[in-house]
Amino acid sequence: SFNPASVTSGNSSTLTLSVGASTAQGTYPITVTGTGSTTHNVTFNLTVGTGNPGGRTFTNDTNYQIRDYSTTTSSITSNATGTAASPVKLSITISHTCAEDLNIRLRGPSGTYYLVDAYGGTSCTQYGTRTFTVPVSQQAAGTWTLDIRDVYFGDTGFLDSWTITV
Repeated sequence: SFNPASVTSGNSSTLTLSVGASTAQGTYPITVTGTGSTTHNVTFNLTVGTGNPGGRTFTNDTNYQIRDYSTTTSSITSNATGTAASPVKLSITISHTCAEDLNIRLRGPSGTYYLVDAYGGTSCTQYGTRTFTVPVSQQAAGTWTLDIRDVYFGDTGFLDSWTITV
């Protein structure tokens, strides 16, 4: 939209662009044409999906201890508008010597749980940083919670940080 919608020579107007929540990340060329006694064009690039001011990527980098036979929770509050882009993207960094001990779920703002990473296996490996895509169906705004359940005895650790792109 333009504000004001039309101007006389020597004055200006402000262009405001908005994109929907489902707009793919990328760079889009935009050409604005002003007409009157002459025609003037200006072209610029609109970038969607990078940076976080008003963006859709949120991080919690608070350390939370992961104990045997207990659940650790960490929350992020999103102020993104519209429906969450499905699948949401997660990056999780955990210091834990037995990734196979951990059962990880994501709870969305509506209270729905989504399985992220199921426990199980015959050996133990370091968790480190892992990325996931999780199909969801709900609004982007609100509190997203990561639940990490250590289901076995003998290995403990820390949730170092996690990031969600909604």
